[in-house]
Amino acid sequence: MTTTTRTTRRDLCLCFLSVASFCIKFRFTAAFLPSHSLFAVTSTLSKRAFSTQVYSYRRNEDDDDEDDEDDMIDVESLGNWRDFRRSLGQSFSSSSSFPEKRPATSVSTENEALLATQNEELALEYRNGVWAHETSLPELGGLMVRMPLEVELYRNHKHCILGKQFRNSLAANQPNTEEEDDDNRRTWRKAHGLIQSQMLQLVDKVKPSGELNAAKLSTKQSELLQMYLDHQETWQEVCLIYQKEEASSEATSCMVVLNRPMAMKLTENLAQLILFGNPPVEDDQDEHLNEQEASQLVRFLLAFGSECGVYIGGPDQQDQPALLLHGFAELPGATEIANGLYQGGLEAAMDGVLRGKYRALDFRFFVGRHECEPPFSMELLVELGKYQPIAAARSLALKQCLSLPKPLWHEVLELCGEKWKEMSNWERTKKDTIHFQILDDDDEDVEDWGGEIVDELSELELDEDDVDDEFGWL
Repeated sequence: MTTTTRTTRRDLCLCFLSVASFCIKFRFTAAFLPSHSLFAVTSTLSKRAFSTQVYSYRRNEDDDDEDDEDDMIDVESLGNWRDFRRSLGQSFSSSSSFPEKRPATSVSTENEALLATQNEELALEYRNGVWAHETSLPELGGLMVRMPLEVELYRNHKHCILGKQFRNSLAANQPNTEEEDDDNRRTWRKAHGLIQSQMLQLVDKVKPSGELNAAKLSTKQSELLQMYLDHQETWQEVCLIYQKEEASSEATSCMVVLNRPMAMKLTENLAQLILFGNPPVEDDQDEHLNEQEASQLVRFLLAFGSECGVYIGGPDQQDQPALLLHGFAELPGATEIANGLYQGGLEAAMDGVLRGKYRALDFRFFVGRHECEPPFSMELLVELGKYQPIAAARSLALKQCLSLPKPLWHEVLELCGEKWKEMSNWERTKKDTIHFQILDDDDEDVEDWGGEIVDELSELELDEDDVDDEFGWL
């Protein structure tokens, strides 16, 4: 996707919020929708599209400022509290008289086996202690996992008309059951059915020419369409937070998507993008590399040309040099993100691979990122029900997401426990039946779109050119 197209789509999404008149063109299958199907996923929506929901959130946040000041905790005084949380669950077995046995932490022996072929040391670390659990707030070095649209609808009842109506409907029809699993299943089915019926109403508004006039949509329909398009863009993302600022700060927090593979091998153009980015070139500026840049490019291709894990880290700053992620504390030029995760040190990484000290797949490169600029903080993404913060072992972030037998999104959720495994299983039952696609005016002759989002790479050749306890995770 080019920068020009991405910018245009962002402008289109802003039009939704002002209810300006424009047309969304989309294609959909004519097949009848089964009762447990859900809509497929792919598009682009700017973080600016959250602006209609931000202001009420900020007002609620400001009302609580005085109380929050009394509850501030010095995080540094807690020490390595992530390790404490992880080990707490194992304390009983270590102090009991029963024979010691390593807990079964892995959820995919196939993923283990694949990792062993890529990185034996990391595979051993994974087998001996991979873990993940939910947290209430985003944290540096932690994960942000995109939630299904059903969960977002349930959680976002404070800032979404349809979400509030859905929660009121659930409360009015609450069955006499004390089983959390039954509540989860019932809530999931009702949210799924509501989203499906509302989206079919949008389909009914489509003109024979395939156009949908957003100016004629109700506020509730516009909100749902906005949520749906954003969900398409970020479907089943697993993101690593590598730069985290306080929610009240004016600084930008950043994360990269771990499970959007871009390439397994390098071309010269891609190598240049990773090394130098793609800055705009002035008319009087020489586009050729200087001698130092050319030498660096040659060394980079020698080290990573035949085998390289390159990923689309997010929609922002895709014209900047890539982020290098690895787990080597001794690498010169590298800086620690948190908990044994490091970024940078490219020169030393190239030297190490060329000398045989490291393997090419010990490193991961991310082109682009998600930037969360105030007031669009990571905490807001959680408040709106879009993402769930998760603390996890570093091996989940360091391993390659190339042809994983079990996709990373499902792997992480299953590691978090049974209720999250249930969500993973429900997501697997969804079928792709309706595809929305935003087209620019210049895209009238685009061929019928037959793509699908995958979060792992099977084969790819690069062309040069507030959470209620009542409902568990819900």
